[in-house]
Amino acid sequence: MFSIIITTKNEGINLKNTIYSLTQTRVGKSFEVIVVDDGSTDQSTAFLEKDSRYSQVKLLKTEGLGLARAKNLGAKYAAGKYLVFSDAHMSYQSFWLDYLEEVLQDKTVGAVGPAIASLAEPSRIGFGQTLTPEFRLAWLPKPAKASEVPILPGGLMVVKSKIFYELSGFETLMERWGWEDVELSLRLWLLGYRLLVVPKVVVYHLFRQKQPYPTSREASLKNLFILALNHLKEERVQKLFTLYSRYEEFSRAVGELIFNYPFTRRSELFNLRKYDDDWYFQKFKIGF
Repeated sequence: MFSIIITTKNEGINLKNTIYSLTQTRVGKSFEVIVVDDGSTDQSTAFLEKDSRYSQVKLLKTEGLGLARAKNLGAKYAAGKYLVFSDAHMSYQSFWLDYLEEVLQDKTVGAVGPAIASLAEPSRIGFGQTLTPEFRLAWLPKPAKASEVPILPGGLMVVKSKIFYELSGFETLMERWGWEDVELSLRLWLLGYRLLVVPKVVVYHLFRQKQPYPTSREASLKNLFILALNHLKEERVQKLFTLYSRYEEFSRAVGELIFNYPFTRRSELFNLRKYDDDWYFQKFKIGF
């Protein structure tokens, strides 16, 4: 069984459209739906409580945990063999779970993802992501078959639940929004699990210029630097700090992080990993 975990905050009609697509799309696999309302103020999850058609959807409400911890909360209440982490502004393809499960049968695979297309411009499709030399995200072109990718986008990623729980899920040190999917992708690879994109599965995602809730560049920078301290050797950490030092929020983000980051976390992850970050950047030909 699949557990589909949808995190939402002030998504308005997008959430209802997502749930409708999810429940009306044909699949051959059983699944449950868990919605984590992470502090919405727009009453966008009220229909789940009032409409009997959605009585099987588990609704969890928080006062605002941040994306990583909200996803972990959903996983805590999940019963599935596979955990599907989905945004709340999606549309799904027929039999998408069936095709993804085929690839998940490989014991070396820790997580998979579909191709992700734009709802507004369906011809714009990305097939997993990589990192640029400036440590920014870039979409990958279409491969001929299910293929390894360095990063599975958080818009929709499927992780084997046993592995997810062994890893203790998304990084709980991260705040609000940003980089949690990249951190988990990198952690999975360094621990020896493969990540694959399945190009014959396409889901549709609403890309937008602005989030429907307050975001913070300082929090995003802190999340990025947590990723760096968790996984990158000292030279790369310093390079990343230099690249992002032009932002006015840089000093506050670094200052708070250095004061609060538990460096035992870095030691723990370095001791657990099967591969180092040199291996990862060489494998995917990332010049950083």
